[in-house]
Amino acid sequence: MDKLKLAVKKLGPGLLFASSAIGTSHLVLSTRAGAHHGMIYFWIIALCLLLKYPFYEFGARYAATTNKNLLDAYREQGLWAIIIMATIIIVNMFTVTAAVAAVTAGLLSVSLSLPSSSMPLMVFIVLFLTCGFLILGGFNALNKLVKIISLILLIAIGICFSVLLFEGPQHPPIPLKLPELFEGTALILFISLVGWMPSGMSGSVLHSIWVVKNRESNSYEISPSEVMTDFKTGYLFTSLTAFMFLLIGAYVVYGSGQKLEGNAVQFTAALINIFTSTLGPWSKWIISVAALGTIYGTLIVVIDAFSRAFLECRILILNLNTRPTERHQNIMILLVCTGAFLIFMCLSDGMIHMLEAATIISFLCSPVLAFLNLRAVQKIAKEGLTILPLYLTGLAYAGLALLVCFALYYVWHIPSL
Repeated sequence: MDKLKLAVKKLGPGLLFASSAIGTSHLVLSTRAGAHHGMIYFWIIALCLLLKYPFYEFGARYAATTNKNLLDAYREQGLWAIIIMATIIIVNMFTVTAAVAAVTAGLLSVSLSLPSSSMPLMVFIVLFLTCGFLILGGFNALNKLVKIISLILLIAIGICFSVLLFEGPQHPPIPLKLPELFEGTALILFISLVGWMPSGMSGSVLHSIWVVKNRESNSYEISPSEVMTDFKTGYLFTSLTAFMFLLIGAYVVYGSGQKLEGNAVQFTAALINIFTSTLGPWSKWIISVAALGTIYGTLIVVIDAFSRAFLECRILILNLNTRPTERHQNIMILLVCTGAFLIFMCLSDGMIHMLEAATIISFLCSPVLAFLNLRAVQKIAKEGLTILPLYLTGLAYAGLALLVCFALYYVWHIPSL
């Protein structure tokens, strides 16, 4: 029993990675993919999870072996690499936080039957209660909370998934031709999902930062093999939930003629209302808890992650000798929450489109970050610090080629969108 408790305690960064991924690519994008195009996205998601896996594993492997995060590896490859990563963080940290906070507040408003006029207040409450929790509780409190959220989330989504698997599709399927996925707004959804499934490539950097922080925050030793076990647990969790949300969208919405579009309130209201009208009023709280746990877990994790990553980039770009302190982290958390709230107030009607824009930028930068991750782990492999399996290298090159091809395809078709 003591060994089991210690093993659970050592879990952390992998679940943080899963939480950061699930809210953006899963609840919003996977559900919309299933709702608009059915189960054809099963194979697209499976391919993304397989071919992008090595690059996330490289982040965990690098941090586990060197006890340094990937930003240090990027800096060794050139200042330009850190500047690219810093740009991605600056673009995402306010927009993604604002979008995720808006969806969280939208879920609360719909679940509690509050008027849409209450959204600004709800977003303010969600952001600054989260800000207070992170500042007062720190990394250890975040680690514990995410474990609780992950357990609740797994139970709630598992119930929804099991019921729908038993019931089967609720509407007759609509014939879909594959080329339709690569045209117009469908192409935007496709690129957004590929770019953010299971997470943006920057997620590998964030995970490596958490691995180092987790080791610093605990009195017990965490071995490289335990770091990898933790990562694989988180990756499995995010993979399973991706398919579950896809099936929820495909079985409940696809074929009904309804679309999951609009702002945060409209998106969440449509999802919950369609779900409850199909399966009955009893299911409202199940899907509400599943959706809220998903999106809030992402919100609290990305606020912490963006703050830490920005501070690390600042130190490496300016070539400072000091490391970020908890005071710096707390100030940055407050700045991220404030900036996200201001963006929401200015662009509240375009939250879904803002999230799509952020994911597209993430997608276009993915080949560069993937290449940097591969170079980083190949370097430590040459130094004898790790053994890089041949199949993993081959999979990485295949994934890199696919990311480059998709990015070029999208850029080529931008004028027609």
